[in-house]
Amino acid sequence: SIEDYLLELEHIPLHKVRALKDIPFSNSMAEAMNKIIKNQYLNHRSSTSTAQLNQHLAEVIHELNYLRPHAALNGLIPFEVYTQNATPE
Repeated sequence: SIEDYLLELEHIPLHKVRALKDIPFSNSMAEAMNKIIKNQYLNHRSSTSTAQLNQHLAEVIHELNYLRPHAALNGLIPFEVYTQNATPE
Protein backbone atom coordinates (compact mmCIF):
# COMPACT_ATOMS: atom_id res chain seq x y z
CA SER A 1 0.00 0.00 0.00
CA ILE A 2 1.03 3.61 -0.33
CA GLU A 3 1.23 3.93 3.44
CA ASP A 4 3.75 1.06 3.64
CA TYR A 5 5.79 2.54 0.81
CA LEU A 6 5.93 5.94 2.50
CA LEU A 7 7.08 4.32 5.74
CA GLU A 8 10.01 2.76 3.85
CA LEU A 9 11.09 6.24 2.75
CA GLU A 10 11.79 7.44 6.27
CA HIS A 11 14.77 9.54 5.08
CA ILE A 12 12.42 11.55 2.84
CA PRO A 13 9.72 13.59 4.62
CA LEU A 14 6.69 12.52 2.55
CA HIS A 15 3.12 11.97 3.64
CA LYS A 16 -0.06 11.05 1.84
CA VAL A 17 -2.73 13.71 1.28
CA ARG A 18 -6.10 13.30 -0.39
CA ALA A 19 -7.59 15.92 -2.66
CA LEU A 20 -10.62 17.68 -1.23
CA LYS A 21 -10.24 15.82 2.07
CA ASP A 22 -6.77 16.65 3.39
CA ILE A 23 -6.28 19.66 1.11
CA PRO A 24 -8.85 22.11 -0.31
CA PHE A 25 -7.93 21.60 -3.98
CA SER A 26 -7.45 18.80 -6.46
CA ASN A 27 -5.66 18.17 -9.72
CA SER A 28 -8.85 17.01 -11.42
CA MET A 29 -8.31 19.32 -14.39
CA ALA A 30 -4.92 17.76 -15.11
CA GLU A 31 -6.31 14.26 -14.57
CA ALA A 32 -9.16 15.00 -16.98
CA MET A 33 -6.67 16.04 -19.66
CA ASN A 34 -4.59 12.91 -19.02
CA LYS A 35 -7.73 10.81 -19.49
CA ILE A 36 -8.51 12.53 -22.81
CA ILE A 37 -4.95 12.01 -24.05
CA LYS A 38 -4.98 8.33 -23.13
CA ASN A 39 -8.53 7.40 -24.16
CA GLN A 40 -9.03 9.52 -27.28
CA TYR A 41 -5.52 9.44 -28.68
CA LEU A 42 -2.83 7.12 -27.35
CA ASN A 43 -5.02 4.03 -26.88
CA HIS A 44 -5.80 4.16 -30.61
CA ARG A 45 -2.16 4.20 -31.70
CA SER A 46 0.31 1.37 -31.60
CA SER A 47 3.62 2.35 -30.04
CA THR A 48 6.39 -0.21 -30.22
CA SER A 49 9.04 1.88 -28.49
CA THR A 50 9.43 4.74 -26.05
CA ALA A 51 10.63 6.96 -28.89
CA GLN A 52 7.51 6.20 -30.90
CA LEU A 53 5.29 6.85 -27.87
CA ASN A 54 7.08 10.19 -27.32
CA GLN A 55 6.46 11.10 -30.98
CA HIS A 56 2.76 10.24 -30.69
CA LEU A 57 2.50 12.24 -27.48
CA ALA A 58 4.18 15.25 -29.12
CA GLU A 59 1.63 15.07 -31.97
CA VAL A 60 -1.27 14.88 -29.51
CA ILE A 61 -0.01 17.83 -27.47
CA HIS A 62 0.41 19.89 -30.64
CA GLU A 63 -3.14 19.06 -31.74
CA LEU A 64 -4.62 19.88 -28.33
CA ASN A 65 -2.76 23.19 -28.04
CA TYR A 66 -2.85 24.47 -31.63
CA LEU A 67 -5.63 22.73 -33.56
CA ARG A 68 -8.48 21.46 -31.35
CA PRO A 69 -11.01 23.99 -30.03
CA HIS A 70 -11.98 23.57 -26.37
CA ALA A 71 -15.51 24.10 -25.09
CA ALA A 72 -14.14 25.38 -21.78
CA LEU A 73 -12.35 28.11 -23.77
CA ASN A 74 -15.49 29.16 -25.67
CA GLY A 75 -14.40 27.29 -28.79
CA LEU A 76 -10.90 28.75 -28.88
CA ILE A 77 -7.68 26.78 -28.91
CA PRO A 78 -5.33 27.15 -25.92
CA PHE A 79 -2.75 28.99 -28.05
CA GLU A 80 -5.33 31.64 -28.96
CA VAL A 81 -6.22 32.17 -25.31
CA TYR A 82 -2.59 32.24 -24.16
CA THR A 83 -1.53 34.71 -26.84
CA GLN A 84 -4.82 36.64 -26.88
CA ASN A 85 -5.93 35.40 -30.32
CA ALA A 86 -2.56 35.45 -32.08
CA THR A 87 -2.25 33.20 -35.11
CA PRO A 88 -0.39 29.94 -34.37
CA GLU A 89 2.89 29.24 -36.16
